[in-house]
Amino acid sequence: LPVALGIGRLLAIATTLTAAVAAALALFQSQLDRIAIWRASSLTVVVGIDDESVSMVRAIARTTNPNGTLVVLTDSAESALAHAVHDLGAKVRAVNLAEPESMSTLTLWNRLNRLYLLSADPVENLKRFRVIDAKIGKARGAGVRLPLTMRIDDPWQAEVWRRSFLANSERGWVADAVGRNEITAAKLVRHMTRRDRDAGDLSPPTSVVLCGLHPLTYALASEFAQLRREQQLYPK
Repeated sequence: LPVALGIGRLLAIATTLTAAVAAALALFQSQLDRIAIWRASSLTVVVGIDDESVSMVRAIARTTNPNGTLVVLTDSAESALAHAVHDLGAKVRAVNLAEPESMSTLTLWNRLNRLYLLSADPVENLKRFRVIDAKIGKARGAGVRLPLTMRIDDPWQAEVWRRSFLANSERGWVADAVGRNEITAAKLVRHMTRRDRDAGDLSPPTSVVLCGLHPLTYALASEFAQLRREQQLYPK
């Protein structure tokens, strides 16, 4: 055979083998994740992800106990988002999130250590929480309280959610809410109030003007109010 034809045939065989290996790895990856979840003794579970919550998963991965396992429940284990969180060290489990009742069949809830509900729709988060709460309540002791964080982008809804748990001590959760507006407000306030060494004698502003009504406006007002309370308590 001509040398060029022989090289072409070898390249074709190599391409076919590479594609087969990649397909096999993708096929077995979900099975390997299931085995890792099954073997883990402590689980941090994230339910629902999107483009904006990948950064939250990255932060969760940094604070997860090294002896624990981070699990992300999503609609598809083959999506780009699933691969992104998998690269962060999370184990991905495909679940039909459109039907929250399907999550009650999972065997991981008795090993839950922390729970994050990160869908952009707070109504969906509430539905999923009710299913999980009913499932965990049957196997959890009366004195066990688990950390719960729910994504609620509207700052007022987030505050109502927090206070509803503070008002009811019988619930077995230590609940908090997180949202993109509150996270953005916290970063902006820290930026404005930080003393920069390169700025010389330039001090942080003592007055801030907010123009326009937007959820971020409410989040900034709340963050400034909290900052003032903290400074009154401890000026340093």
